[in-house]
Amino acid sequence: MMTNRQGRLLPRWIKAVEGSDLPPLHSFARNLYKDFDAVIAGLTLHSSSGMGEAT
Repeated sequence: MMTNRQGRLLPRWIKAVEGSDLPPLHSFARNLYKDFDAVIAGLTLHSSSGMGEAT
């Protein structure tokens, strides 16, 4: 999903994690909804603010 810019798969991944037996990932997945649009953009768009944030 990350290397192929497939952010559209995120909702499916979150549902899979919520239904899994991996409690530490449950809260991580739920927290992705707090800024869902930004997370989707980060997994989809080619542009990045990474270098600007690193300075």
